Amino acid sequence: MRPLKLTMSAFGPYAGKTELDLAALGTGGLYLITGETGAGKTTIFDAISYALYDAPSGGDRSREMLRSKYAREDTKTFVELEFLCKGKHYAIRRSPAYLRKKVRGEGMTRQDAAVELILPDGRAPMTKNREVEEEIRKIIGVDRGQFARIAMIAQGDFRQVLMASTDERRAIFRDLFGTAPYEKVQKRLSADANDLRRSLHDELRGAEQYYSEIYCAAESVHSAETERAKEGKLTSEEVDDLLDRLLSEDAQEDGKLGEERRKAEEKLQTVESALKTADELREKKQNLSRKEADYVKAFESAEQAEAACTKASEEERQGRRLGERAALIRNGIGRYEELDRLREKSEELSSETGKRAQGLTEQKTARAEAAETLESLKVENAALKDTGISLEQKLNGQKELQREMEELQQLLKQFREHDDLAAKYRDAQNEYRACRKKNLNAEDAYQNANWAYLDEQAGILAETLKEGVPCPVCGAVEHPKPARKSDDAPDKEMLEHLRRELTRSQEELESASGRAGEIGGTLSEMKKKLTDRIEAHFGFPGSGEGAPDSDQMKARVSFRLGQMTEELSRLEKEIEREKKRSRRKTEIERRIPEIEMEIADRDQEIADESAWLASASAQKEALSSRIDSLQKQLEFPGKKDAEQEIDRLERECARLEKAKQDADAAREQAQGYLRRLEGEIGTLKEQIREMPVPDEELLYTEKAELQTALSSINEVQKEIHARVSGNRRVRERLCENKETLKQTEEELEVVGALADTASGTLSGRPKLMLETYVQSAYFDRIIGRANVRFLRMTRGQYELRRRTEADQNRSQSGLELDVLDHYNNSLRDVRTLSGGESFMASLSLALGLSDEIQASAGGIRLDSMYVDEGFGTLDDEALTQALDALASLAESDRLVGIISHVEGLAERIDRQIVIHKSRQDGSSAELVV
Repeated sequence: MRPLKLTMSAFGPYAGKTELDLAALGTGGLYLITGETGAGKTTIFDAISYALYDAPSGGDRSREMLRSKYAREDTKTFVELEFLCKGKHYAIRRSPAYLRKKVRGEGMTRQDAAVELILPDGRAPMTKNREVEEEIRKIIGVDRGQFARIAMIAQGDFRQVLMASTDERRAIFRDLFGTAPYEKVQKRLSADANDLRRSLHDELRGAEQYYSEIYCAAESVHSAETERAKEGKLTSEEVDDLLDRLLSEDAQEDGKLGEERRKAEEKLQTVESALKTADELREKKQNLSRKEADYVKAFESAEQAEAACTKASEEERQGRRLGERAALIRNGIGRYEELDRLREKSEELSSETGKRAQGLTEQKTARAEAAETLESLKVENAALKDTGISLEQKLNGQKELQREMEELQQLLKQFREHDDLAAKYRDAQNEYRACRKKNLNAEDAYQNANWAYLDEQAGILAETLKEGVPCPVCGAVEHPKPARKSDDAPDKEMLEHLRRELTRSQEELESASGRAGEIGGTLSEMKKKLTDRIEAHFGFPGSGEGAPDSDQMKARVSFRLGQMTEELSRLEKEIEREKKRSRRKTEIERRIPEIEMEIADRDQEIADESAWLASASAQKEALSSRIDSLQKQLEFPGKKDAEQEIDRLERECARLEKAKQDADAAREQAQGYLRRLEGEIGTLKEQIREMPVPDEELLYTEKAELQTALSSINEVQKEIHARVSGNRRVRERLCENKETLKQTEEELEVVGALADTASGTLSGRPKLMLETYVQSAYFDRIIGRANVRFLRMTRGQYELRRRTEADQNRSQSGLELDVLDHYNNSLRDVRTLSGGESFMASLSLALGLSDEIQASAGGIRLDSMYVDEGFGTLDDEALTQALDALASLAESDRLVGIISHVEGLAERIDRQIVIHKSRQDGSSAELVV
């Protein structure tokens, strides 16, 4: 896994948004993360760890501490990481929960934590934290703990490992190697052994308690021996024999009592049978008396039922007459139905008449309102007859005014263009004057120099004369008195320079003259057009005598534009009012024909409704006459009243008929009950004559004596059964206790030996716990990997060794660490190393652990790792050796970041991430490649 780009916003000490292009650091070698203490060097790795695993690298930094205290309230807190793993590009963005400023209103609100993982296979981004954690483990191949130990070498942690005792290392390695389950096995075995020892002790005490629960009868020959057993003076075999004899004795006694009990129960059963016969005789006599009394009552009831039956027969005949009257009324029910139909039709006609009368009134009211509206619209339409002409006049005036305003605005524009061109003309004239002055000066300089040059030609020629060489003027070969050139005479080069300057100034003068002439011509033409336009618009000359100046003219035009703007605004308001009047006139002209048609329609509807109401009134009078005639012919007001009378008569007829049936049934029931009582009385009298008469007093006395004897036997047997039950329970428990004791002793022998072995407490053996034994295997592999680098860092002087023998087997051992000095072949405690040597040893251990974890994780490889601090204890030579070892670690495309503020490292490592710290604005990071 190789980080490519890291972005932090309001994260840790970084207040703003910080972007680091980690891909620019390359794919291998060393780079330095440097800055002041507390600037945020380790935060770089914290951000990577948080982005991947939702937690910073250090256990002392929680998610709530990730929000920067320097950040503004509206700055978002998040970390974005782009990384490459197995040739595929991934991106993850994560933000913690924090308080942010509300978007609306005052105060703060909680921003929930969020995560988004973008995958290279085109799948939708993952946004659920648990799914992202599982996917990251699959991608990178390690969990957070393994990643922190592989990717971050925290020097302080491994110096602690280096200098710790066995007990301290055991606690440290428990976290590093995950050996807590082995410690749990040790504790579980010790706890199980202690539990077995307590169980054995409790079972031994329990056996003694069982002896106190042995029962024996007071008169038994074994009572003295039982007391000795309770006092613990008998062996377990003697107690077993005593229990057998006690149980046998009680069994014999219980058998004798059982026989006595059987005989007494047989006698008691005979007595109770005789008493039961006496009770039955008494009960039959009482029952006979009750039956004879019931017979008298039943005879009276039978006579009453006969009388009721006679009365019901008479009422039944009356009911048949009521049924005949109900049938007569039912035959005429059709005429009642006709009456109801006529009444219903009359009511419907009345209802419809009322509705139509109300509708007619509403139609007349609406017709009057429409006529009133029509008259009002006609009056308003007459008032708006000139609307179109006035609107057209105002629109024409608006167009003329807008045209004139546009012309004045163009005139103002020409004034501005004229002024701008006049300014340019003045600048061109000034430039021409400057060029003219410069040309005159150049011409004077050249003429003066030329004259001086000509005046000094003899002196210049004399400088070239040589003895014996003919003069180019006179031909003489001797030059006794040659002419002398003055000291300030110009030479030919100077004269040529002045000539070039003169030519250049003439060219510049001509160019300036041409520009001024061109601008002046354009200005004259523009002024003529402006003068003509002013004279055409205002009617007075734009130039010459009597013409206003330019500023006056511009002021007059501006004033006129202001007037016209106000006039145009007023005219636009009037036009808008005329448009409204025009729209109103159009609306009125559309509404007048509609209302006239509406009035005509309502007149027709009013006529139709009036005719219908007249016809309905005549129909209603005819129906009323028919209803009155039919009502006089009928007995009841309507069909419903007739049906109610029919229902009453039929129900009364049915009631009387049922009353006759009930009376007949009651008479039959009373006569049957009377016959049954006669038979039962005869049977009871026969049974009483045949039953014997026993002596009840004698029987009750004998029963009481037998019950007392049985109660005494029961009490004695209860005591025997209690003793037998208790003694059997004691014997069973003693048997169980023997088996349990044996099993517990066997288990304790095995578990105790395992517990002593796992805890390292076997007598005469090394004090090596199970967890320590497992940790030592890991430790040996790590030490082997660490020594590859430790020997290189110390140039072959030192090698780490795990101590395998404890001092006299009196303390726990197995994780002590020694160092072998190959220079003098001495083995000594690792604590004797100097500060720099300790750092190199700690670093070697850390790198060895990283290699071991990667190997145990299935050969997972991280292409980038970090080493945090510790380099300040090294001298130059040791620092060089440590860096060489790290450089070898960085070979094969592995990038190693060193987190340190040691100045010497900045001079040795070119690639750097420099952290700048500010007390007010937080930290910032700069990539130096």
